[in-house]
Amino acid sequence: MLKPKLFIMLHEMDHIGNVLVLHINYMNDFINIHGAQAFKSAVWHGAFLEDALSYVHPADELRETENFSLIQEAFIDAIV
Repeated sequence: MLKPKLFIMLHEMDHIGNVLVLHINYMNDFINIHGAQAFKSAVWHGAFLEDALSYVHPADELRETENFSLIQEAFIDAIV
């Protein structure tokens, strides 16, 4: 039987499309703490780039995640 903390860590290693759930959580935490404009600025300056292509060409299930439109817009503005 997995310990609860280990189970959470394994769950966060799951993917939605090609994006780690952990990364989605980090981006949403950033948005909730610092705001949308700060997130867009951070992405413009290179933050979270490992997930950029997954948001520019998203899988269908990624479109259903929290703040998808905002995150996608930030990546498109930064790299396209």
